[in-house]
Amino acid sequence: MQEQEVLKARGIHREFHTGEGRLVVLAGTDMTVHTGSIVAVVGMSGSGKSTLLQILGGLDHPDGGSVFIDGEDIYSLPERELAALRSNTIGFVFQFHRLLPDFNALENVMIPGLIRGESHARASRRAAALLEEVGLRQRSTHRPAQLSGGEQQRVAVARALMNSPRLLLADEPSGNLDPRNALKLEDLLWRLARERETSLVVVTHDEELAARADCCVRLAEGILKEVRHDERHM
Repeated sequence: MQEQEVLKARGIHREFHTGEGRLVVLAGTDMTVHTGSIVAVVGMSGSGKSTLLQILGGLDHPDGGSVFIDGEDIYSLPERELAALRSNTIGFVFQFHRLLPDFNALENVMIPGLIRGESHARASRRAAALLEEVGLRQRSTHRPAQLSGGEQQRVAVARALMNSPRLLLADEPSGNLDPRNALKLEDLLWRLARERETSLVVVTHDEELAARADCCVRLAEGILKEVRHDERHM
């Protein structure tokens, strides 16, 4: 049985103009992610990993190339339809949680559902279930400032899953945590992705984390190349 492609990127080009001239970050990058697979993206700092993730998620338009999600060329869509696709199909987890400080954990998780048009009651029930799933039921009424760094990131993971995305994009999700909490968060992401058959693309500097993925790709000089299992700790 042929694996279904959730995401396919072809010929992605992105460059920036700086005071020193043209900086090419992505130079014809290709990538494919199948249903339920976990892909790690590694590379040196400044190699363009975050830029790639933003383009894959519809947050930053490429200068060339195409991104297909479930066969849909996302950058051919009108902005309103692209925004709807991001909301309904893609979940994002960033290095810094980006929680709204004036809202408690439950309210932060509810936001994607409310934006999509869910009733307050339904969004509240589903958000509470997600907080239970990430082990934070007892912290649902706490605001971000009252939560530890690891707890804040778990709230961010729950929020990313609120609309049951087919694709989860995580940019250094544990990079701001101590080793113990980083491992707990990584275990949580892996477990949830497996249980929900959600495709996960994670950008990381952590070679050990990357070694756990189904596929590891390295971004260098604007091009992605798959890293074989025997090369992942080199």
